[in-house]
Amino acid sequence: MFSGSLVALVTPLKDNNLDIPALGKLIDWQVDSGTDGIVVCGSTGEGLLLTDEERTKVISVAIEVANKRVPIIVGCSACATTEALRLVHIAEDLRADGALVVAPYYLKPTQAGIIEHFSCVRKNSNLPVIMYNNPGRCAVNMSIDTIVNLAKLGGMALKDSDPNLARVT
Repeated sequence: MFSGSLVALVTPLKDNNLDIPALGKLIDWQVDSGTDGIVVCGSTGEGLLLTDEERTKVISVAIEVANKRVPIIVGCSACATTEALRLVHIAEDLRADGALVVAPYYLKPTQAGIIEHFSCVRKNSNLPVIMYNNPGRCAVNMSIDTIVNLAKLGGMALKDSDPNLARVT
């Protein structure tokens, strides 16, 4: 699916507007420097603050500039599963290569709720999904059993920001 260094890009702005030339330069520089993939519209790229129009533009430009040299993964996190799925569909329609999705933040879902969230996103899209376990932002940590259960769906990968990464032995 994905391997190596996947770089999360900022969304460059100039005078409170998208700076498309700067975005193109960032993507070219990352590809020329040997990155294995690029993440746009994630938390580093202010994804939660972009309008749909801005998000669509960033994704489109990233895909065009990368020109299949590296995969483009799109941050599609949202508090509600229906909104996360809507964002995944935008990325899918624009022909992104994958979606980065965090567990529902603020809600503190149970492990069963996390499974439902990611299962719904995965089963209703053709994009590979990178599950983002970010307990510092979501106030819930995905258990090993939850991660293993979700991996069985296929087309799932994991980005883990658990401060206790040694939990996996």
